[in-house]
This record gives sequence, C-alpha cells and structure tokens, in this order.
Amino acid sequence: MNMNIMNVDYSTKIPNNVNLAEDRQVLKALEGWHPGYINWWNDMGPEGFQESLVYLRTAVSIDPKGWAKFDYVKMPEYRWGILLAPRQDDRLVNFGAHKGEKAWQDVPGEYRAMLRRLVEVSGRPLSFTLLDISIYPGRWQTLLREVDRANRDGLRICGQVAGRPVALLYGLELSFHPFSTCPSYNAVAHLPQPEKLARLRDPAMKARLLTEEPSYRNPQMLAFMRSVANMFVLGDPPDYTPPADQRLDARAAKLGITPLELAYDLLVSGDGRTILFHPGANYSDCSDANMAAMLRDPHTIIALGDGGAHYGLICDASYTTHALTYWMRDRRGERLPLAWTVQQLTDTPARAVGLGDRGRLVAGLKADINLIDLDRLKVSAPHPVHNLPGGGRRLEQKAEGYRATIVSGEVTYRDGVFTGALPGRLVRGAR
Repeated sequence: MNMNIMNVDYSTKIPNNVNLAEDRQVLKALEGWHPGYINWWNDMGPEGFQESLVYLRTAVSIDPKGWAKFDYVKMPEYRWGILLAPRQDDRLVNFGAHKGEKAWQDVPGEYRAMLRRLVEVSGRPLSFTLLDISIYPGRWQTLLREVDRANRDGLRICGQVAGRPVALLYGLELSFHPFSTCPSYNAVAHLPQPEKLARLRDPAMKARLLTEEPSYRNPQMLAFMRSVANMFVLGDPPDYTPPADQRLDARAAKLGITPLELAYDLLVSGDGRTILFHPGANYSDCSDANMAAMLRDPHTIIALGDGGAHYGLICDASYTTHALTYWMRDRRGERLPLAWTVQQLTDTPARAVGLGDRGRLVAGLKADINLIDLDRLKVSAPHPVHNLPGGGRRLEQKAEGYRATIVSGEVTYRDGVFTGALPGRLVRGAR
C-alpha cells in the first residue's frame, strides 16, 4: 500500500492514507468491524455516556492543504482511521523493551520469523499450509509477502495451496451431518440405510430434528456442521466451485423455507446418498479468484490432498485430477496453461521436498509417468466404501481418463485397473 500523509481518503468509512480502496477485502472487513466497535461502546459504556462529548483524536474535517482537524465528538459519531506517518530516519522507539533504539522501518526478523529460523537452523526447505479464510481477509497476502521476503534472503519457504476449496463433506452415510448430533437421531443412526430413511421421512421425526438442540464435545465443529446456510450439494460430477445461487441459503429463500429444513429434505431425498459440501477456506464470497492468485504465486505449490486422515469427512486425494480438469480445461474465466499445470503437479512438488531424481521426463531420472486422455479425464463424486480392517468406512473417489500409470518403468494401473505390480519403495531423505 502506498502512503501519503497529505492525501487522506475520506470517501470510505475508514479514513486512511494507505489506499484501502484498492484492497476491497480488507476494506470490507474493517468497515464491518466499525459498527461492532460502536455497539460495544453503547452496550458497555456508562449510562448516558453515549451522548457525552469526548475528545478521541478523531478527524472531523480536512483543510484545503490536506491536514485533518480534530475535535470533540459524541461517541456514536466516532471515526477511526489508518494513517501512516512519513518515514523519519532518526525516529526512536519511545516505549517498551526497545525504548531509545532506532525505530524500525521493517519488523525485525525475530518477531515475524519463526519459520525463517526453522529453515536457518535445519538448512532444509520448508512449506506450510496457506489458506484464504474469509474471516481473516488479506492474511494470505501478508503471508505471501513474508514468504517472498524470505526467498529473496535465500531461505527456501513455500506455501502449500489447495487447488480447490478446503471443505468438509456431510451425509447420512458419512461421519457427520447437520442432524447427526441431535438426541433423536441416535435412535436411527445405527439402522440400515433403507430403514433409516423411512424413519427420517416420518413428519414427526423431521419436526423433532428441526427443533432439537444438538450437542457435541467440540463446540467449533458443532457450529461448523450446523452452518447449513453456507453449504452446497456436491453433485455428480462434483462441482467444487458452485455459484452463490446454489448455496443452501439462496435456494431456501426461493422455496420460502429455512436452510436447515432444506438441508434435511436434501439428505433424505432419493437413496439418501446426497453429500453436502461445506467450504471452509479458499472460496471467499463464492469466488476462486484468491485461490487462483495464490496458485500463480512463484512461491507456492499445489498440495493438501487429504485422502486418509478423516475417512468419512474429507476426500481431497483427487486434487491432482481436479487441477487438470478445472484449472486447465473447465474453469469459467482465465485458465492455466497445460505445461505449467503439469509442472506444478510433478517437478515443482518434487523439488520442494528434495526429490531431485523425479518429476521430469529426462534420461536417468525415475520413470514415474501418467498417460492421460485429457478429453475423457474426469472425477466422479466420492462415495463410502467399507474395505478397511474390521469393515471400516472410508471415502473413495474414482477418476476416468488415465490410460496408464507407470512407476519406476512398470505399469501399475491400466485404464484404472490395478495390474498387481508394486515397484514403489520407501524413500528416506533427499535425492
């Protein structure tokens, strides 16, 4: 952001000289915070205090030369702003442990560089999860600026970016859904699917589950799984970037019912295998724009394909196929080049983890190759299977279009069918 103390922008709710208008996400978040601040004063301040005149160093006007005028205002009229002072080379720190020292023009490394220290001490490259989370607007940009600074200083740090929204999946056959922690649901949770559906379609059962208070040991998880307004139906083929008008709150409004009731009706419809898709990151305002910006950054890699830790809640191991079908072929808007996308799924991650013996079609390197029919390439919707020890459940997601998968020169899959070859070996350390 550019700083100009003589050019304070009063056109937004937040007076500033750092060009907030150019960063709509940050501006939106700050403007949303401002009323809450005033409401807090109204609720917590002494009786009648709101009508008193207080001197809060808040700008009430600006003179022709650009200087702000400060005065007494009533509390509800209080305005706060973000104003950077001009750089002054001889300025000193006036308080705290560094009092009397030369003022910082950049935050010292020891206060922002835990990751930097890890790289410096270990001598190894480092990666971390980089997410766009709507309640922390702009944080991903701040982190990328620090990553860029580290790389310019010779420290190899990169952000791992999911190539599609980071989301949880809910369904009657999965680990959770919006009603799975309601007391009345316990009576049907163990039933076979046909019997469970019959019981859940009973109007009396529906009425109870729509009004009962759920209970779960993890309040954050409970709140998330009950946030049905922000969910979508995943569908088959799955749509991981659905439009805003397909969100349950928008659909429910058109039907004149609550999002919770719509979620219930969807879950018990058909064969009861509807999957609700609940993005938690990388889909702010139902847009993939921030995700695209993160993926294009030179210091990030496509990653985060969780396919095992949460067997009935997450199924992201297909992110590699999705990267090819969505970002390179099917995206509405600008698409990523084929060669670049393939490199991001092969050479780039191999180098990031120190495996220099693979990831490129070069004589002498490890012959790990996928032969792909791009026109046929697609992923199907995930579905539960029970093939873990003891009949345990997991989510499986099939893909079509892979003609052959070759590991160390041996064909392990041909047209999606396992050949029985197991040439892979455990890798220890960098190559």
